[in-house]
Amino acid sequence: MISAWASQIIALTLAALAFTHLVTSGVSSQGTLIVQVPTRDGIVLCADRRTWNFVQGASDNEDKLFELSARSAFATSGIRAVHSPRDLSKLYDVAESVRKFFVATDALRIFDHWERLQKWLGESYVDYVRNGGLRFDSAHFLADGTVYTLRFLYLNADGDVRVSQIAFRQFRRAGAAEDTLEVGMTHDSGSELKSVRLLGQTEVATELKSGTDKRFDDLRRDPEIRRFYDLADPSRVSVNQGLHFAKLMIRVSHERHGLLPSGTRLLVGPTCNCLLMAPRKGVRWLGRNMRA
Repeated sequence: MISAWASQIIALTLAALAFTHLVTSGVSSQGTLIVQVPTRDGIVLCADRRTWNFVQGASDNEDKLFELSARSAFATSGIRAVHSPRDLSKLYDVAESVRKFFVATDALRIFDHWERLQKWLGESYVDYVRNGGLRFDSAHFLADGTVYTLRFLYLNADGDVRVSQIAFRQFRRAGAAEDTLEVGMTHDSGSELKSVRLLGQTEVATELKSGTDKRFDDLRRDPEIRRFYDLADPSRVSVNQGLHFAKLMIRVSHERHGLLPSGTRLLVGPTCNCLLMAPRKGVRWLGRNMRA
């Protein structure tokens, strides 16, 4: 069954589709830290390049930040793809599914197509499974069943920068005979557009903001980190400062994750891709495969 959940603005009911024969999982690749930083010249978005699966382990060559048009881009977090257990070839790729949708759709006006995109993401995955495709490995879902999250930056019709997010969830309700898919969407409000946002493996960032582990005190005292954690006015922040902070958060997440008591696997790599979404101007790449 596919359904949709409402958060803030968007509510969409997808057609009910049988989802009963998901028996075999493929090799799921996962990872990511996405850092979104508002500046006076637009929003900086960076994503690390690490991906991990239980066959190959970690590699740092996976792009998770994509340009759809001169006015739109997106980043992926969570399970990015399903691979064949035999040779690790990609059987289902979330980013390719999004890009395939926009081949036949006007990506310059991405905001006109949210409901269709939500439906496409749900139904294309179900069709893939019905045709014999291996499913996402539920061992790597988040506690609420989230499989992956997509973060979109784009210009609206007036040329203003906007941010929206799609979350794809899969779970089985108590007593149900089939899985439920939920494809939900949220849109950042005015205050959220002026705040630093992180998505993915954020444990280090959470420790810096609200933890008490003294081994992180040097980072808590770092003036660059303090500036953005207490950010009140993005108009005082340059693009270079925003880029520096985003790369810094990726680097310290990579370097300090092992100090955390959670014992979770490190899913953030030492390299990243970054772009700027500027009002009225759109996408400008700030760097690819950069050392964070």
